Amino acid sequence: MGQLAVATQPDFFVIGWTPTPVYNRINNRTPNDNSFVSAASGFVRFAVPLDSIGAPVPGPLTLRIRVRQNLPRIAEFHLLLFQGLLTIASRNIPPSSIPAAFTTFSFTLTDAEVASITDFSDLSVEVGVKLI
Repeated sequence: MGQLAVATQPDFFVIGWTPTPVYNRINNRTPNDNSFVSAASGFVRFAVPLDSIGAPVPGPLTLRIRVRQNLPRIAEFHLLLFQGLLTIASRNIPPSSIPAAFTTFSFTLTDAEVASITDFSDLSVEVGVKLI
């Protein structure tokens, strides 16, 4: 069975999201659409540390985010995976791909991205949203 790292420690930072803290609203091991955060306006961001996990068995590593559009506001999502201060992966979700209902987006890390991770106990995620 695979490992799952979620945000269980306090936020690194929160700019323009409510409610706060963010980590305890997004740390569900199974999706819970009643526990979420909302972006205020402009370009907003938050960063949270992930659970410490052991080095995974060989195979794909997947980064998941569950989002929705809160119409009439249109949002573009930016997702970054860090090890310490090093950016491991960066993905974007364009507004045209995001429906009004909560949807899970999965991104498989490339072999090079996985190889650049040397400490699976020092991973964090930053989520940025540009409201259009």
